[in-house]
Amino acid sequence: MSLRRRPLLAAAALTVLPRDGASQSDLPRPVPLTIKRDQWAAAVEWRSPISAREGFSVAAVEVVRRCDDGVLLLIREEPPRNVDEPAIQHVRLERRDATGRILWQQPVPGLPGRFGRFRARYLAGTGSQASLLVTTFLPFDHRKQAAYGRVVEVDEASGRMRPLGGIARPRTREWIEDEAIELDGALRLEGGRVALHGGFGSGPFSWWVALMRLDGTLLWQTIGPTSAGEVTALRAVPGGFEGSLHIIIAWPAGAKTGVFRMRFDEAGRVVGSVWIADHINPLFAPDGSVISLNEGPPRVLVIEDRYGRHRSVAALPDNVVLRHRLDDGALVLIDDDDHDLVVSGDGRSAIRIERDFRSDTILPDGRIFTTTCAEFDCITRELALYKRPW
Repeated sequence: MSLRRRPLLAAAALTVLPRDGASQSDLPRPVPLTIKRDQWAAAVEWRSPISAREGFSVAAVEVVRRCDDGVLLLIREEPPRNVDEPAIQHVRLERRDATGRILWQQPVPGLPGRFGRFRARYLAGTGSQASLLVTTFLPFDHRKQAAYGRVVEVDEASGRMRPLGGIARPRTREWIEDEAIELDGALRLEGGRVALHGGFGSGPFSWWVALMRLDGTLLWQTIGPTSAGEVTALRAVPGGFEGSLHIIIAWPAGAKTGVFRMRFDEAGRVVGSVWIADHINPLFAPDGSVISLNEGPPRVLVIEDRYGRHRSVAALPDNVVLRHRLDDGALVLIDDDDHDLVVSGDGRSAIRIERDFRSDTILPDGRIFTTTCAEFDCITRELALYKRPW
């Protein structure tokens, strides 16, 4: 496989995928070409150091949006060696151009003075809709009255941000002091609404889904009453929503655990549930398809189109786990701690990329973003963006 960029990993049309019921012996078993870290790291687009203010460390840097002329970063500073406990923290958005130059940076409004368990999801705007940053956190003060999250409107051109509604603490039968929202995702809907999903608690979490207006008005919420886990993915379907739930504990004793696809009606009521695997979560793709792996060995990659038709795509090693899909339809999977496996949409080609999953991220366009601590406490980090390596 040549390292020249070409549409080798482009998404394949469903019509060319293997037929239903194809045996494992008929499926492609792509033999990947390995790209070493020093190979892709030689093609840097830009590098830039960032430093925390005095008394803080750079706890996290995340690319929340890939813009036409650069990237939008979410940066969080916290006291050194903090273990997700409530503390004074500083969170900002920062837009950089194609050369890494800062175009603007602004603090995220609407956060409490001290907080912990920070989570965020970014929803890019379309047309006349502004982008949204959805945050959740564990407040330090006045927990019974305080917001446990915030929706913020973002003008990507100017950096102006406007706090909208607060996210209330989920309603539960009893109050436990350190419970917080574990936000796994957010889904923007018509009519000024947003659906949130993940878990709630202090661990293990009760799975949780909520629908709210952008002003903070709660329309409904559903919390797992007899099981612990998280809603790892959510999509809108006719008549309501479908979620992927990973249940780790269930009551009564002997109840089934694992990964379920669960249907909710428009009022948030559970109207259907199907067990699909022990511990492998599917991906809900923007085109309406569902991408999943069986438990193997080997692990067969399966695509279900928007009409419910299944196609087996490829037989893969039994140590891989789905991560996300790229813009061209290729899939990124975790191979092991030091490699990712990128598989083409038709399952016939693959690349194994050596990297450090703790600090390297493959972006939707295939470029690689890294954030590396310069010292133990991460007072300074070096950011870098590298060209797509295939």
